[in-house]
Amino acid sequence: MEAEDGTITVYTAPTDLHKAIVALRESGIEEFQVTELEMIPQSEVELAGDDLVTFEKLVDVLGKMMKMFKRSIQT
Repeated sequence: MEAEDGTITVYTAPTDLHKAIVALRESGIEEFQVTELEMIPQSEVELAGDDLVTFEKLVDVLGKMMKMFKRSIQT
């Protein structure tokens, strides 16, 4: 848990998000600015060579898929 500028950020396992929300509500906190799951990296890896090329291709394909998905839900 972190507190900064009047905002409290709570970290929990993804499977415990609902339990955390219930516990906060039971303690009197009813208003939430954001309730979301976010994957936070536990470590960083530097890519180079073929690994970097493969990763960049993956990111490109995922970006194209997201654009197609967004267009499909807008129609």
